[in-house]
Amino acid sequence: MKTINLTDEELEMLQDNLLCIIDDEENNNLLRDEDYLKELRALYRKVSSREIPSPSQIFRHFKGGYYKIIAVGHHSETGEKMVVYYDLSGENSTIDNPCIRPLDMFMSEVDRNKYPDAEQKYRFER
Repeated sequence: MKTINLTDEELEMLQDNLLCIIDDEENNNLLRDEDYLKELRALYRKVSSREIPSPSQIFRHFKGGYYKIIAVGHHSETGEKMVVYYDLSGENSTIDNPCIRPLDMFMSEVDRNKYPDAEQKYRFER
């Protein structure tokens, strides 16, 4: 079986296309269900073989700068996975005032339309 790697944007486009072509109301509603979509995205992350960040790991942002992971947690209301991290230079954030970003966004590929000259494939790379 061949693995297909999709960006988050491609995955969302696939979802939208499936919504357009599926006539069956039950399946159509399933694709609109947030819990189902979270499972689908989790499966995508698993097959895309990107390692989920862990505390103390250091990642480079595609625009430069190094960031240290404090934790990966979840939003208390939605359950969405979030990454808590800070800028090692202290310019954009600190350990006392960290950044928090959805895991999906943290793990996403660089938008090539917006940043065609970016050297990294992903927004953050270890």
